[in-house]
Amino acid sequence: MFASINVDVRRFGKGGHGSAPQVAIDPVIMASSLIMKLQTIRSRELADDVPAVVTIGFVNAGVKHNVIPDEAHIGLNIRTQSTNVQEQIINAIRRMAEAEAQAFRAPRMPDITTSSEFPLTSNSEPIDQRIRAVHTALLGSENIIELSTIMASEDFSRYGLPGRHHYGGEPIPY
Repeated sequence: MFASINVDVRRFGKGGHGSAPQVAIDPVIMASSLIMKLQTIRSRELADDVPAVVTIGFVNAGVKHNVIPDEAHIGLNIRTQSTNVQEQIINAIRRMAEAEAQAFRAPRMPDITTSSEFPLTSNSEPIDQRIRAVHTALLGSENIIELSTIMASEDFSRYGLPGRHHYGGEPIPY
């Protein structure tokens, strides 16, 4: 399973009334512009054979139709098979978000935070082979299906790690 991490980008502007947008600094426009640029990370900054996904999960800003808010919040999820690629993407997000803030005269740089990090799940080849042998013996080789890699993620990769005993007891051996 892929490594996964959430990234939150808070854009700061200067709110105002919709009748006078020229005196505001619109974080919604900043967020919209950034979102379009973020979609180029996968296609323009990573080799085509590097598995990665950047998902924009939500955008929150404002509460009134005719009021420009002070702030916009973008929620992203990144999935990769490498911490180096994950860092490359986070750095690209930071670089683009800060450049957009400068371009739009934002009163302050964006806040960029990460959360819900799940490392890559890598199966142990010897254990994988043992399980495959048992399943083959019980079910027959014609009933064993090899699945392709999927970009799902989960905290399974934390099971068995030193210092991760809060999952219930001693680490699970590999």
